[in-house]
Amino acid sequence: MKTKLKGANTGHSLLKRKSEALTKRFREITKRIDTAKRKMGRVMQIAAFSFAEVTYAAGDVGYHVQESVKTARFRVRVRQENVRYPPSRHWRVGADWG
Repeated sequence: MKTKLKGANTGHSLLKRKSEALTKRFREITKRIDTAKRKMGRVMQIAAFSFAEVTYAAGDVGYHVQESVKTARFRVRVRQENVRYPPSRHWRVGADWG
């Protein structure tokens, strides 16, 4: 009976440590996601303001931008699987990445 109790206690402590490690990892991942979202929000804010400045100064430039671009610099390939968020791969095109 004592060996069963000792085995149960050992198993419980191992599971508890694993649970704590997974919780810590989850918190680190959510912290990184939150930081990335905040950075993206700032980038989008700057981009929207820059676009507003260009639109004010030069009018509608969307057509001119589309016509001046010859090849893509950044491409994304998304593969749909049976998951909530599809995995994506991205790569740079050309050597003049800025």
